[in-house]
Amino acid sequence: MSYALSIYLVDIDRVRNAIGSRDHDLPQMIGGRFRDEFAHADEVFADRIAAGWPTRLEAVRAVVAGGPFHTEFAAQYAHAYQAICAFHGRPQDNSSFSPCRAGWLETVDDGLLELGISGITLTDFGYPGLPAGLPTPEFAWGYAEWSAEECAKLLAQWEQTTPQRRSALQRDVLEAITSCMGWARAARDVPGRGLAGFLA
Repeated sequence: MSYALSIYLVDIDRVRNAIGSRDHDLPQMIGGRFRDEFAHADEVFADRIAAGWPTRLEAVRAVVAGGPFHTEFAAQYAHAYQAICAFHGRPQDNSSFSPCRAGWLETVDDGLLELGISGITLTDFGYPGLPAGLPTPEFAWGYAEWSAEECAKLLAQWEQTTPQRRSALQRDVLEAITSCMGWARAARDVPGRGLAGFLA
């Protein structure tokens, strides 16, 4: 089974505060920007929507309203929160992680440890959970955040490594780690930004 890790450069407080903000304009703006994507998602889940699931836009409205939530629709709320992050943030290159096989995040984490980089892991993104106030999907969703401070620490450790140690890693692992450093660099270069990541 394969997964995709999607990373967004965001103001973490801003996207979290969208939950329950009751900003009546936000769902319409998100729905307008992602109209085609939402329409496609609703087609994919047409049978479930016919059985009572919310559409993608209805899920966004529920998240912005702060509920009421139904745990059986938790995956739709996760998609909705991801849309909020995409709307307010900037997607990062995830070509080394989309698709990714089971165990790939752990493999990249092992590479980080071989370089002496610790304190932050890719497997953070594999743990179930969403920000407070949202129900957690039962299957196949992971979520985590890397703060600006964590990204700065990650980069500082990376800059301590040598070309020789980096070249000793498998090529695909090094490429994946280099992608992570690109995410962290983007967070460092835009004050007040961190990373929000979704594994599904």
